[in-house]
Amino acid sequence: FVAGSCINSGTYTNTWEAKDICLNTSTIFTQTITIQDTTAPMWTTAANDLNVTLECSDLSGLANAQAAAPIATDNCGGTVTYTKTSGSFVAGSCINSGTYTNTWEAKDIC
Repeated sequence: FVAGSCINSGTYTNTWEAKDICLNTSTIFTQTITIQDTTAPMWTTAANDLNVTLECSDLSGLANAQAAAPIATDNCGGTVTYTKTSGSFVAGSCINSGTYTNTWEAKDIC
């Protein structure tokens, strides 16, 4: 087994030869098994689980909501990193009201 650059990936190479009773030997037969990770991480946090409605005066609630991040898992068990790719605020009609929209991306080591 030759390990690949991604967790649980790599190549197995198996070789066989056949012999008959008279010790005549076949040519070598080679089998290559390649294990790869082409599957993106999957979010385990449901789509609306981080949504929250707060009073405009709830600064600690806003800080906690902004600090929250979704969780994802990798099918191969590797480390998943999270990047907040964007964050925006659209002001509402009342002072200090509006909607924050945050977007994340999850990547495995492959």
